[in-house]
Formats: sequence, structure tokens, C-alpha cells
Amino acid sequence: MLVAGNIAPWPVKAWVSQPGVTVEMQEEKGRLNVVVTEDVPAGVYFMRLYNDQGASAIKPFFVGTTPEKTEEESNNDAKNAKLLAGPTIVNGRLDSSADVDQFRVTASQGDVLVASLVANNFLASPMDAVLQVCDPRGLVLAQNDDEQGIDPQIAFAVPADGEYLVRLFAFPETPNSTIGFASGNGFVYRLTITTQPFVDHLLPLAVNRNEPTELKLQGWNLAEGATLPQPELAEGIELLQPAASHPANAIFVKVVEIPSQLAVSDQVQAISLPLVLSGRIDKPRSSHRFLFEASKGKPVIAAIESRALGFPMDPRLQVIDGEGKVLVDVDDAGKNRDPVLTFNPPADGQYTLVVRDLHRGGGFRYVYRLTVTQPEPDYALSLAADMLTLKAGESVDLEVTVNRIQGFKEEIQLTVEGLPDGIEAAAVSSAASGDSAKKVTVKISGSAEAWSGAIRIIGQVGERQRTASYAIAKTTLRREDPWLTVLPVAKE
Repeated sequence: MLVAGNIAPWPVKAWVSQPGVTVEMQEEKGRLNVVVTEDVPAGVYFMRLYNDQGASAIKPFFVGTTPEKTEEESNNDAKNAKLLAGPTIVNGRLDSSADVDQFRVTASQGDVLVASLVANNFLASPMDAVLQVCDPRGLVLAQNDDEQGIDPQIAFAVPADGEYLVRLFAFPETPNSTIGFASGNGFVYRLTITTQPFVDHLLPLAVNRNEPTELKLQGWNLAEGATLPQPELAEGIELLQPAASHPANAIFVKVVEIPSQLAVSDQVQAISLPLVLSGRIDKPRSSHRFLFEASKGKPVIAAIESRALGFPMDPRLQVIDGEGKVLVDVDDAGKNRDPVLTFNPPADGQYTLVVRDLHRGGGFRYVYRLTVTQPEPDYALSLAADMLTLKAGESVDLEVTVNRIQGFKEEIQLTVEGLPDGIEAAAVSSAASGDSAKKVTVKISGSAEAWSGAIRIIGQVGERQRTASYAIAKTTLRREDPWLTVLPVAKE
């Protein structure tokens, strides 16, 4: 593995989120050897490099079961495209001016050729990529731009035996005046190319912690009715990464404490709250409808996830009363295409929750996860950054945002765990009202030898404990282990 960026002085150390994965530094600056033991399941894990001077941002890396290769230049034109034998994951970079990467594959009539790219998603590459499947002369047979966020994916029905080209190029993530192809050191990608089984997603998208559920594989070139066995749910786990023996997207299944079930298409489905529903709007102009009981004075919250999970659906939620009157209608939540609906029932009775695509679209990947609850007051803590640096003998401020759910009105005590000897952080309080109700500042200070490691910011209200988390860029994932670097006192 080759690392790009400012990594002086070399060698550095590495922290990895998954036991069984170790990192060995090579003599050549920036080159790592990652060793994965056989018992590590396929999935997405996280790495951070660090030394006495600081640490890198947390970065994802993939462990898979499919043969992987590194892209080789020059492959800008069809005659230089490398032939891939069997399912392959290509790790590459669009690094030269107006770079175009091309790969040759053989396929048979009736095959489905899947080309799936991970770049902007998870890897945070600043690119808006385009994928094409072409004939040997370069004639475009299929093209895709934004199938998974702004990452492309193609499932191409092969019309005849022979060779085909898979072509990749990109524009900048943020459009500019050049109106041309873009490339750069950060334009890294992971491209899966296969005519064998490929898993796009699983249904349901959530499993109850106490009732493990068989997961249905959804994708291409799969056996009809293909499933994964009921997953093992380790204590405390919140997300599953079910391993598969063939290529798959970065698949996460949410572990929940409330019931989880599949939506039933084309009929009104009676539900009891709370509940997590997983569904698919199979056909254009169709919708899913859920009948539920609600009481006056007890709000109902419906939060849907689709775009954030990499699907093309633009969800719209409505609540309708027994006479067909629309009481609530929501589309986007600010800049978020996945809305959250809050419904305050005007009277006790039955209401219908409607789910559909804003533009009345539908299809195989119009998939969603819908959580419907009547939440009790609670709180959550979030961090804007995943790391901070403290100069020994000085102090550093860490801002913690407090999200008070359903009018939570109690005082919250915040403390920091995991600090090295000589470094301390006084407990702070988030009052029930006022400025500190929404945001507090934790001051970390002291003097110590050089140190680098993960810490935790804990909120406490009676027996109710919550840990502050930060977002992983370009994913829906959050972690609770911000990194602190303590710089030693400068020598005179």
C-alpha cells in the first residue's frame, strides 16, 4: 500500500480499527505492508497514521474476498487496456492530465457485466466519475454517472460473446470553468468488474438485536432467492457488515432495539410503533402506505434513509387522515434529500403514512429504510472534528454540540476518558437552557511526554450515558474515538 501526503518524518505508526489487521512500515517512504489474518471478515475498516508530530485524518480501507490489482499505466486508449481475468477489483488513480483508464474484459451473451466504482463515497475522492461499457472499437454501449451518490455503477446485459471495454474518467466534484476532465493525486478509486455474482444491497436494511433475521441478497448474477444466514449479533454492535464470498458494495445493516420488518408493496400495511421498515418502490408512480394508530399530544417521528445510503430515490413522506386529507407533507430536510417528518396528531385515531419518490420514479435500487417512532426525550453529543492537537503546557478547546431530542430539559455532565498522565480536562455542564444547552467547550490542558491516542467524551444524566461521536466524511458512519496528539515541550 502506498500513502500520499505529508508523512515526515518516516517511519510512522499505525492504528487500525479491526483486530487481526496489522501495518508494517517499509523502508521506502510512504509504503506500507498491510497484513490481514484469515479470521478478519470482509468489510470496511479504518486506519490512522501518527507520530510525535501529529496524526492523519481517519481513513477507510477495504478488506475483500475478490482478487485485487493495482491499475497500470498507460491505459488511456483501447489498444493499451489491460485484460482482466475473472472478477477483479482495480485500485487506481486518475493522476495525469485528463486521465482516462480503460480495462478489457471477456463476457458471454446473457451475462450481466457489473462495473461498480467507489471513489467519492467512502474514499472522499474529489471526483465526479463516469463509467462506460464499450465495444472493442470504443463505441459506447452503456454509460452511468450518478448511481450511488456521484459514484457510477453499471449492470450491462451482454448482447454477444466477445471482448468489451470498461472505461473510466472524471470531472471535478465541484464544477469549475474548465468544463473538462479532471485528475489529481487525490483522485483514487476502487473499481469492481465482474460477470459473476455481485451484491448491491441486502433486505431488510435493519435487524432487531433480539430477533436476528435472514438477509436477502439483492444484486446481479445471483441465484434466485439467495440469502445470508442469520448474522451473529455481538453485544454493543450497531452496524453489521455481512461478508459475502463474491464482490459486493460497502454494505451496512443497522442493528436496532425495536422491531424490524419488510414493507409490503401495493397494499396498505398496518403497523405498530415503534418500527423500522425496509422497502423498495419497484415501479414508477407507485407508493407504500402504512396505517398506524396515534394519540393526540404524542408526536410521531418518521425518518427515512435512501440517498444517504447510496440509492437514487428522492423520498417524499406524507401523513393522511381517515378522510384522505394530507396533514403533513415533507420532501427535503435542509440540504438533506432524506426527510424527517414530525406529526402531531390532532386527535386520537388512525392515520396513513405514505412513502414515494418525489419524481414518481421506481425501480430495483429505489430502496429505503424508514424508522417510525414516538420518541421520548433524550440527548446526543457530536463533534465537528475527528482529531485535535495539544502543545504540552498549553490548552486546547474541544467543542461538543448537544442535540436535545423532544425537549430534553435536564443538565448534562461531560467528562473526558482516556487522557494520558499529566493531561486533564475539567468536567463541564450543559445546562437545561441557555447557550450551553446546545453547545459546550471542553478544555484539555497539562504537560506530558509526547503522546498520541484515542479519547472519549462522555455525557451523563443519572444512569443515562451517551458518548460524543464524529462523522466519517462521505459516509453515513460515525465513530466515538477522536484522536488526541500531545506535542512535547520544545527543547531549548
